[in-house]
Amino acid sequence: MDVAEETLLEQNLFHEIIESMVQHRPYVCHQQGNLPMLLALHQEVTAQHQGGHLRRAGVGRADGHHINDALRTDLILWLDGTTAAQLAYMAWLERLRLTLNAALQLGLFYVESQFSCYQPGGYYRRHKDAFVGEENRIVTVVTYLNPQWQAHHGGALLIHPSGHGLTLTVQPKLGTMVCFLSEAWPHEVSPTQCDRYAIASWFRRNPGPLL
Repeated sequence: MDVAEETLLEQNLFHEIIESMVQHRPYVCHQQGNLPMLLALHQEVTAQHQGGHLRRAGVGRADGHHINDALRTDLILWLDGTTAAQLAYMAWLERLRLTLNAALQLGLFYVESQFSCYQPGGYYRRHKDAFVGEENRIVTVVTYLNPQWQAHHGGALLIHPSGHGLTLTVQPKLGTMVCFLSEAWPHEVSPTQCDRYAIASWFRRNPGPLL
């Protein structure tokens, strides 16, 4: 695949994400063009996990941050742009941020991303990434890094409708990407039977100066 084909695939992907947001639904796709980069990220996160560099994720921020096993049991490591694969993925997110701002005027100011690992038995109970009226996380993007994943491994992402409707089930296979408005969609990670890897990213607005 040459550069022109990759650019066209990316433009089409971004257009589909925009259309899904306009229609108030989560977007799910499989990124064929980015698989070499995602395989490199898979190798990176598994090495970091095996090296003991991932840490327990908590809930809450600042002084309210704490570990809550009843809600979530995942391990995380923030991306810092120190590898070629991370830089490539962060550049892709930046192009998406600029496209969303141009099309939807969302005012997205920056993005934060973390590797996540759910070990066997791991889960994340139903939650939202943001709450109505809070100027924090606006758009959620999750990209999965699990080659040869099968449904019987568990670990599916369940996206629940805000009202009536069917729950959307997403298998965390390598290259599958999910994008949705952070405050609109309750979701959860069902218990996994195998190590389950992903990158979770959140586009945020500038909180502005304190008054």
